[in-house]
Amino acid sequence: MRTRLLIWAWLLGLYTPPDRAVLLKTILPWYRDRSEIRTVLFVGVRIYTRRYGRDYEPGRFRTLDMAPSSRWFGSRDHIVDRVENVNAHFAPGSVDVVVLNGVIGWGLDDPEAVNRTLVAIHGALRPGGHLVVGVNEGMPSTPDLDSLTELERYSPLTFPPLGTDRLTVETPFSHGSHTFLFFSKAA
Repeated sequence: MRTRLLIWAWLLGLYTPPDRAVLLKTILPWYRDRSEIRTVLFVGVRIYTRRYGRDYEPGRFRTLDMAPSSRWFGSRDHIVDRVENVNAHFAPGSVDVVVLNGVIGWGLDDPEAVNRTLVAIHGALRPGGHLVVGVNEGMPSTPDLDSLTELERYSPLTFPPLGTDRLTVETPFSHGSHTFLFFSKAA
């Protein structure tokens, strides 16, 4: 009962889960405040993400989701498509940061599809660009990250505000925790 109440409170904007608090109070503001970051692509949009880009200058925070209904909760220039098709919307090397949070294991479950996505994102990222992956490793639908061979295209990145390349945050939900992994594309 408590979990359902927390989920409803989250959907209504009355509660922020601990992992989302890290995203909203640390990760996204750090990228917003960097003048060299011109384009942040946030993948996976739902009602609770509707305000994530509100503090960014227009055009700097873009969103992408394959569900047409997600348009209501995305940025003004939201893209409706699969993340595997990111290169149809961005020139090679034109994106500074991709945030892929709560997508792997929540619809993007097949390791081969995740690997194709990692290749596509790599093509869209500029040299030195960042990839932030957020996963619930305890969910059965989340592929084993060690099986994702295309992660080898990226280097682990120590995210300055957190001082680590991997942060696991306990959550009150059945999957138990959420892990953020930080990567960069080789320059």
